[in-house]
Amino acid sequence: VLAFVPARGGSERVRRKNLEMVGGFSLVERAVRSADEVVMRRADVWVSTEDAEIATHALSLGCSVHDRPAQLASASSQTEDAIGHWWLRLGTKPDAVVMLQPTSPLRTSAQVAEAVRLLATSGCQSVVSVTQSHDAHFAGRLKPREGAHVEAGDWYQWQPFATGPRVRTQDLPPRGTENGAIYVWTAGHWTTHHNRMGGESAAYPMDRVSGWDVDTVADLDAARRLAWRPA
Repeated sequence: VLAFVPARGGSERVRRKNLEMVGGFSLVERAVRSADEVVMRRADVWVSTEDAEIATHALSLGCSVHDRPAQLASASSQTEDAIGHWWLRLGTKPDAVVMLQPTSPLRTSAQVAEAVRLLATSGCQSVVSVTQSHDAHFAGRLKPREGAHVEAGDWYQWQPFATGPRVRTQDLPPRGTENGAIYVWTAGHWTTHHNRMGGESAAYPMDRVSGWDVDTVADLDAARRLAWRPA
């Protein structure tokens, strides 16, 4: 197993996000540490970045660094393009790859190991971590009221996708939402589909805390408050 950590230097909502600290470790280091149970050595963790500071940080952690071209590190770049560039330059190919985004700092190394084992025992081609919930049944579309200034906090109209008798949430079947914390796939799956997901896929359920995603400053602040969990 090799681990792939995509860590570009630019970010729009939180500047230099991947180097921000949560619970005493940078987001990059927390991703790297979460791979420790599934790789044979730290050099089997590849940090893909176009940023010199992140590259230096990754090397200090004992990781390998993939120099990602700047054109594959923009806000509109696709993760699959970065993976593909790394894969072509990689020498010996692994049996499987686990991708760990730095923006999921509360995922644990034990959970990563469980997701990798799920790939091996299920016979699936890919595994995707999901946050399990029962509340998606009540989702709806938010529509600003006429003349509202949403940025000023004006209220929305709510248009639910379903109406009728209300079912207790605990009686609803569980739903899984992709949370971005863990992706695992076989080498054969990548060769065929060039995608981190798809094929015959298995879901790895996580709770909301461990599947926490850092996208905004508020998300980062919350992660720091929740960071009692080990990396």
